[in-house]
Amino acid sequence: MKKKLSLLALVLVAVVSLIAACAAPAPTPAPAPSPAAPAEVIKWSAQCQTTAGDTQNIAQHRVANIINSMANGSLVMDLQDGGAIISAGKEIDGLIDGSIDCAFTPYAFTQTIFPVAEVFADVVGGLSPSQLMLWYTEGVGEGHDLATEYFGQQDVKLVHTACILTSEIWCHSKVEIKSVADIKGLKMRCAGAGGEILAKMGAATTFVPGAEIYESMQRGVIDAFEYDSATPNWNMGFQEVADYVYVGATRAPSAVSAVFVMQDTWAELPDNLKTILVEACRANLPHYLATLVDSDGEHLKMFKDYGCTVAPIPEDVNEELVRVAKDYFQEKSAGDPWYAKVYESLMNWKDVCVEQGIY
Repeated sequence: MKKKLSLLALVLVAVVSLIAACAAPAPTPAPAPSPAAPAEVIKWSAQCQTTAGDTQNIAQHRVANIINSMANGSLVMDLQDGGAIISAGKEIDGLIDGSIDCAFTPYAFTQTIFPVAEVFADVVGGLSPSQLMLWYTEGVGEGHDLATEYFGQQDVKLVHTACILTSEIWCHSKVEIKSVADIKGLKMRCAGAGGEILAKMGAATTFVPGAEIYESMQRGVIDAFEYDSATPNWNMGFQEVADYVYVGATRAPSAVSAVFVMQDTWAELPDNLKTILVEACRANLPHYLATLVDSDGEHLKMFKDYGCTVAPIPEDVNEELVRVAKDYFQEKSAGDPWYAKVYESLMNWKDVCVEQGIY
């Protein structure tokens, strides 16, 4: 009897406990986690110096598109064509005064603020496009490090070179050039250091904007001019105003376009976005150069088919140009330690390349 009562008591305790558990209020659920704050989107206004359709313009927009794609929305690069925000060719000025966040522009277009910029690329008798691309390879040539240090003196950050151009046409001319004697008195449109050097050779140099070259040739203001490579020159219609197209890689062997930001803007950028910007520029270098080599080859043939005489510039002209250029750059180097440092590095690298047959 006692065993039955004990068993009954246990059953009653279990039933009471179960009823109490069922009657107890349900535990309060833990609050749902707050949604993560949306990642910050960095928006940059940027400008290049070129106009739509220009081969370099296409390449510069390619770099911006690669950046936007790889950044996956965390950085939006709004690249505008030359003149859209500030005057074309004044991108570095706009960067420094805060009008834009990022500048795509050639070194040559920064010379009003950075006078040594010309020797980083636009050197008569200097590096070929392939040699220049190697000189700008970090940890190998000194070009990138020297440029980074030089531009950094005024708080400008060189992100990376983005476009290396093919050699310019030596000149388009109405008159035949048979020897260095034909340079003397030649009314020739020139710009920059190359113009000063040709003036020392006796050319009657003058400068007219690119958009005015065609008309100046028609009117006889000039009889010859230097401008760019075969592709843009054909598109400018120069086959219609000059019978002779002289080619040669000494007068303007190569040029560089690069991406710049201000140092404080760069410092605020996350490391992954810094890497994206640099790698986008690097990826574009061989792609653009190969594209331009291919296109220039096609357009040189178009000049020939049109009836223009396409020929190498006479060798004695080349030799005299290089001789005068060497004196010019040594004179400039004597007056500026930075100029001397960059020019020496560039020409030493040329010797390294030429010794190995790299032209």
